[in-house]
Formats: sequence, structure tokens, C-alpha cells
Amino acid sequence: MPKAEKEEKDTPETGDEAKAEAQPGGLPDWAAKTVEFLKKYQNVFYAAVTVVLLAWFIVKFRATQREKEENEASWQLSQATSVDALRALAEKYPDLSASPVIHFTLANRLFEEQKLDEAIAEYEKTNAKWPDSLAGKLAGQRLKTAKDNKAFSLQAKLDLL
Repeated sequence: MPKAEKEEKDTPETGDEAKAEAQPGGLPDWAAKTVEFLKKYQNVFYAAVTVVLLAWFIVKFRATQREKEENEASWQLSQATSVDALRALAEKYPDLSASPVIHFTLANRLFEEQKLDEAIAEYEKTNAKWPDSLAGKLAGQRLKTAKDNKAFSLQAKLDLL
């Protein structure tokens, strides 16, 4: 190889490659500045990472607790057979996703026991509070049936007199 070409290759080039060689470890200028920035503000960086991890932990913990509570409510609903037990569940779990089902089941139980005024009130509450849920929509349908049964019962009592 001619001597002139060899000298040309040995001389440092200008631009980014020269800057990269000038930095310790051969880092490009932007990377060296980033490392320098992180070293300068490492305590702030550690605090920010700690806050983010702590927030993630809290959110995850609350989601796990919520899921556990949902499962407990569903299991207790499957075990509840009396009106009193269903009322206790409705009071204990007022804002879970199972709440509309609990109230609808309570209204059905009241309807089965011919407590029509209480059943109507519970169907109305379920339909008004959760109109977009399946339980709310079914409560709206059952509300009409309960009102019809109440009217029929009143008519039957009047006929007996």
C-alpha cells in the first residue's frame, strides 16, 4: 500500500467519529452528556424512579385487593339464601361490580316471598342506579311484572270483598 494512503487512514477524522474517540470509553458526545447529566442529578433520578415504583405497587395492590373483594362478594352471593343475608351483602358491598346482581337477587327474593312493595322499590333502585348493566335492564323488566302482580293482588282482594 502506498505511504500516502496509509497516512490518510491514520489521521483522525473530523465530525462525530472524532468526538466519539475523544470521549472516555468511545461514547458519542450526546451519550457522554447524558451520562454526565445522570451523574449530576442521580438523587433526583433515584427519587423519581422510587416514586414511580411505589405508585405502581400501590395501584397493583389496590387492584389485587379489589379483585379479592369481588371474589368474596360473588362467593357470599352464591351462599346467601335469605332476604336478610342479601340485604347484608348489599350494605357490605355497595360499589362493586357484583352490586347490581346482589340488588337484583334481593329484589327477586322479595318478589318470591310476595313482598311486592319492597321488591318494587328494590327493582326501581337497581334499574335507576345501574341502568346499563344486565341486572339493571332485567330489573326494569321485572319491575313491570311486579307492578302487574301487585295490581292483580289488589284486584283479587277487592273482588273478595
